[in-house]
Amino acid sequence: MKKKAASLKTASHRQKLTDQQRQAIKGLLGLLDISQREICESSEIKPPVLSRLLKDPNRGIISDAWQRLIDNFAKQVEEKKVKLEQNNKLGEANQFFNLLSEKTVEKNIQAPVGPLSPDAKNYVVRQCDYTLNKCLEPLNPVSMPCIVLEGGIMTGKTSLLLRFIKAAKSRQYGVMHVDCETILYSDIEAIQTEEESEQELYVSIIALALESLKNEPISETERQKMRKECKNQPPRIWAQRELKTIVGKYQFEYERLFLIIDGVDQLYEAANSKKILLEKNDIDSLVYFIADIRRQQGFSPLNALTIIITVGLWSFSVALSSLLRTQGYLVNTNTFTDEEAKKLQNFYQISQNDLFKLFQFFFGHPYLMNNAVFEMTYLNKTINNIFEEAEQPLQRYLTYFERINSSIESLLNTEGSDTTVLDYLKNDDKGIKIFMNQGFYNDKKELLPLVENSLKLYN
Repeated sequence: MKKKAASLKTASHRQKLTDQQRQAIKGLLGLLDISQREICESSEIKPPVLSRLLKDPNRGIISDAWQRLIDNFAKQVEEKKVKLEQNNKLGEANQFFNLLSEKTVEKNIQAPVGPLSPDAKNYVVRQCDYTLNKCLEPLNPVSMPCIVLEGGIMTGKTSLLLRFIKAAKSRQYGVMHVDCETILYSDIEAIQTEEESEQELYVSIIALALESLKNEPISETERQKMRKECKNQPPRIWAQRELKTIVGKYQFEYERLFLIIDGVDQLYEAANSKKILLEKNDIDSLVYFIADIRRQQGFSPLNALTIIITVGLWSFSVALSSLLRTQGYLVNTNTFTDEEAKKLQNFYQISQNDLFKLFQFFFGHPYLMNNAVFEMTYLNKTINNIFEEAEQPLQRYLTYFERINSSIESLLNTEGSDTTVLDYLKNDDKGIKIFMNQGFYNDKKELLPLVENSLKLYN
């Protein structure tokens, strides 16, 4: 399988040992009846390096050398297995080896399943962070009145937003955060009519905006009052007026105000799959709602507002997706650059050679790389394990594959097409680019058999 070339060059990372690991090395040397010099020479390590490592807890060892040492100990235990069993020492040797290879997840190192918390040490700061954080600068706040955060599936859009929100609140700025996934898990799924469902959509948007701004929940009495007001006029017009009222009321309390809408594409997918009673046109209305607010930002009070919206790739109507993209300054989250990928070594214990291979294999995809390196570091997986599992999306990457598949289905549904996902990929170059952009394969001939097999199992 041919992969894209990459130019990643990484600095060496040093591994510091725990007291238990130092004791495990000494214990294994004794049980295996080998000297420090012998284990060092067969591991291609200079003997003084290991000697200083065992004596000084502040000393570190290069990751590549550390991995060679672990592999050598594993080989020695296997070769002397019979003798160890005869002396009833095999169990003790295995315990020492497990201590040697065991890695404890450090505080604030988070498994990259879902959005990373703002304090996660293994979050990689990228160019998109610096660009988005320009919104926090006090000078000329209207220079970036709208930011469109664009990226493929699981490329860190929500993680980036969570960090931005924390930074904004630390500066005492007002944040209205509307998470569309939260709307999906609210009462909107239980609504019985389409009319009520559209009203509940806009009530939820305004309620979530107020809750995050005031940092306290909206009571059911307040929600009922909103529903009653919304019922007497078009929901979209009602929501625009409510937003103006909120901004007008709080613009003097906060130096800056932000409206953040995350996950519009998830509403489209839910509508297409009939999880909610909203039609595509109702979600279209939400896109136009955002565009209407954007057009009014030149006038008071909305000129005090900065809008940030996220847009997934190929997630819904191309026309409406394009409309959102034209509303403001575009910030892309798709892939790591070489320099950004290097930062993984600040968080994980991985050799530079393995990081280079991962970068090539996953084309720098943020989630795929971060998750793979996490599993190699803390679950003791080898890079070959990662590659084998990565080529079977219905195992390790089931969720990732399902979401890409769902995105294609949503696109076909919104365009009124009865084409199957597989036929779409076979016959439409735009379709194949969906997978290319998500960061998997770069050769159509390699991709289609994988997709065909996966769809048979998936369906």
